[in-house]
Amino acid sequence: KKVLFFLENTDKLIPIKTERELKREPKGFTMIISRK
Repeated sequence: KKVLFFLENTDKLIPIKTERELKREPKGFTMIISRK
């Protein structure tokens, strides 16, 4: 249950972080995609 809860949180938190980073630094978004 802990793993599923963690995955659900990451799925919701990741897009929020990317949106904030996109507003601050668009280049940072490409770096995050390359990591995936």
